[in-house]
This record gives sequence, structure tokens and C-alpha cells, in this order.
Amino acid sequence: MADDQAGGESGTTACDGGGTATVHYSDTGEHYQEEWTLNDCVVTTDSEGDIRLSGTFSYDEQIVVDTAERYEEQAAEHYDIEGEIVASSDPVAMRGTIGSVSVNTYDSLDSLSGETDTFEIDGLEFQIGSQYIAITLGDESLREADGETEIDFNGKLIGSAIEGYIEVTTDKTIRWPDTEDCPIEGVVRIESDGDAELRLGDDTGCGDLGRRPGHRNLLQLR
Repeated sequence: MADDQAGGESGTTACDGGGTATVHYSDTGEHYQEEWTLNDCVVTTDSEGDIRLSGTFSYDEQIVVDTAERYEEQAAEHYDIEGEIVASSDPVAMRGTIGSVSVNTYDSLDSLSGETDTFEIDGLEFQIGSQYIAITLGDESLREADGETEIDFNGKLIGSAIEGYIEVTTDKTIRWPDTEDCPIEGVVRIESDGDAELRLGDDTGCGDLGRRPGHRNLLQLR
């Protein structure tokens, strides 16, 4: 194995149950990369016993802006792995991409003035035997500034356990001041065979009742 710029080791190693795993690290200070290739690599799990895996996993993290006013970092994980449970030959798979962007902004006194974290999932799916779960085109955004957090999200979950899907969307941004125990407004839509709305704080339509602890949320089913 050869040392790399990240201080780790790149190379190929034998898996405990057979097969190989090859890893390559690279780090320039502003750009970090990690790449794995599995070739009939057998690993032991608590729930399924030995699992044989082949495929690739990669992680990429890069600083794209680094100034006195703004720091921005992008990252991505990509999975393309398949295999089988050794004892039963049932299929195993993990595929898809998770991306993220983190942004910090600073004021003239070099103090943190805002923070935004955005996550995006592109067709992430898992399979173990007959069990299957997938998240299609999910995204989430958390913004912190001026003593308040704003949250937006959207995603569709498909699963064998629920025998169908659930789709969750913020129809109105959730606002949660640091001084409050619960959000003060926001509307979340939940859809499946039917649909429902979760209304928060002032959006419950209950006047002051929607602002009192313990009476802030209203679930409407349709």
C-alpha cells in the first residue's frame, strides 16, 4: 500500500470472508476524495450473517468559496453496490447519490451571521432480500440567521414494509425562532393513498391557541 496526501493508505486489502476491497484517498487541503471498489468482498453482519458485495462507493468534498464574508463547501456520496446474502443468495443492493452544500456567512466583525445546509438525494435505494426502500428526489434546506431557523423539505419514500409510498412536502416554510419551544408557522403536506396537512403555530388557524405550548400543531386529514 502507498501513503497518500491525506495521511492514510491507498491500496487493496483482503476482506475477512474473501474477496478484496480497494481504496484510494486524495486530499489537497481544499479537495478531499475517497473511492472504494469492492470485488466479491464478504463482510459479516449481525442481522444477515455473511454478505458478498461488489461495486463502488465514492465521497467527494470540496471548498468552493473561502473568503472573509463567505465559506461554502460541497460534498457528495455515490453508491453503486450490489451482491447477495451468502446463506440464501437473496439479493442485496445500495444505489444512488447524496449531495450537500454548506454555506456560512460572516459580518464585518467576523462573526457568524448566517448558516445554510442543503441536502439532495437522487434516487437512493436499498434492498436486502425482499425488503426494499427508496427515496426519490428528496431535498432538505435548513437556514439559520437572525435568531431563527427556517426549514423546507420534499421527498418521496417507497417501501416494501408500507406496501406503497409516502410523499412529504413543506407547502409553507417552517419558521422556528431560537426563543420559542416550537415552530411559529409552517405547513407540511403528507400524501399517500390519502393526504393530510400538518399545520404549525399561526398556520393552525386557531388564533392565540396556535401559539400556546402544547396547542401549536393541527393535523388535518382528507
